[in-house]
Amino acid sequence: ELTAMWNFGDGNFSTDEIGSHVYRKKGNYTATLTVTGNNGCQAKFSNKVEVAQDYNLLAPNGFSPNGDGINETFLPAALTVMSDVQFKMTIFDRTGKRIYETSRIDAPWDGIDATTGARCGLNVYMWKVQLTLSNGKSESYNGTITLLDK
Repeated sequence: ELTAMWNFGDGNFSTDEIGSHVYRKKGNYTATLTVTGNNGCQAKFSNKVEVAQDYNLLAPNGFSPNGDGINETFLPAALTVMSDVQFKMTIFDRTGKRIYETSRIDAPWDGIDATTGARCGLNVYMWKVQLTLSNGKSESYNGTITLLDK
């Protein structure tokens, strides 16, 4: 029987026979698969991986909280499937004022300024997500989201 050990080159490992991995930060990595037979013989296979840009957490670039039932809230989609992380998402207006914050996937931003209770207008807002991984490490992501009226 063969056993597999994947080293993805970014501190992540897997013993799955078919390795699958998402690189979250841009850079150059060497992914290595070590296969060991039951007699102890090993074979190693390596491949270089170039990641051109940071992972954006599958965040949309716009939403329209107008009550039509389509794109009513904002939360980067990847957060809903990352079971191994805790997160804090903060929304800022153009002046840098914090207007919303959540750590729950069931509490996405609905376009309301939590500090005033008022509906935010058509504009570009900044978002920041701070992840805490299961190994205790932190990662930070940010981007912009356009709130549309229609």
